[in-house]
Amino acid sequence: MHPVFDAGKCLDVDTRAQSGDYGGNVHLYHCWQGQNQMWRLDDIGDGWFSVIAHHNYKALDVDTRNGNINNANVHNWTYWGGNNQMWRISPA
Repeated sequence: MHPVFDAGKCLDVDTRAQSGDYGGNVHLYHCWQGQNQMWRLDDIGDGWFSVIAHHNYKALDVDTRNGNINNANVHNWTYWGGNNQMWRISPA
């Protein structure tokens, strides 16, 4: 997945963090076709999807530990079906 404004950048799970598979930050990074840049969309109904990373099969997850706030971090976490792991795909 990449943004419209720069097709050379991809959604990337930072696998360098000591947290390993849990809580790896998700950011934009130069596309290099790594498995941590490959994503699967799972239809969970009513137009909502879970976004699953190929390298560890964990979900794109909004970190809500500090509440549902602006600038909340998005990271990679075990899928558990929470609303912080549900995404809707909208036309650009």
